[in-house]
Amino acid sequence: MAKDSFTIRRLASNAALEADLWHAIRTLCCLTGNNGQPVSMERRDFFPRMWIDPYTKFHPNWTYVAEVKSAVVAYLTGCPDTARFSRNKLFYCTLPLLMETFLPRYRMNPDSRRFFRQALGLEKNAEQCFTRDILLEVKRKYPAHLHINVDADFRGRGVGRRLIETYTCDLRANGIPGVHLYCGPDPVAFYLRVGFQRLGSAAFRGTQVYALGLLIEGAGGIL
Repeated sequence: MAKDSFTIRRLASNAALEADLWHAIRTLCCLTGNNGQPVSMERRDFFPRMWIDPYTKFHPNWTYVAEVKSAVVAYLTGCPDTARFSRNKLFYCTLPLLMETFLPRYRMNPDSRRFFRQALGLEKNAEQCFTRDILLEVKRKYPAHLHINVDADFRGRGVGRRLIETYTCDLRANGIPGVHLYCGPDPVAFYLRVGFQRLGSAAFRGTQVYALGLLIEGAGGIL
């Protein structure tokens, strides 16, 4: 695929103005959210509520899409200040969604059950499996974070790299010194190729998960 055959777009600060794009992001989230594969049909109502809605609410303008002929083939969601994002997410997304897990349509959903247990501290999420030292290093040096998903037909063609380059360029312009993410073993090689470094690993639900960080050259001081 030629480099100019897809375009990268940063979304607007008013999510309502780009409702069709956000619908496309939610759809692609469900088609790629199971370690790059589609999530099952019974998960497709709750799944984007967890992974997409907080960015729609708090940081729509830190979301990016890659388009081919106006079709969304990849997206990146992120934010420059993970600590603040997490606080807002807890009060304005997690707690309301926790109440909704009691609704009949969510009671047998595996994501809603896991979300319920994690929200109440009955089960750890991936991030909570890492040591305190790693979490402190992430918070101090890599305050931004990202999630990225690419349609299966467009992987290996430079789309993900371009999304990350565009995002980190905007982080640099805002003085953000670093960005982090947590992932399973499969995408680690890709993130290492685009400049991330391993910060640590931990066991989570029978597999290894990795904390990866990228320092952004030319950015301002550490937040």
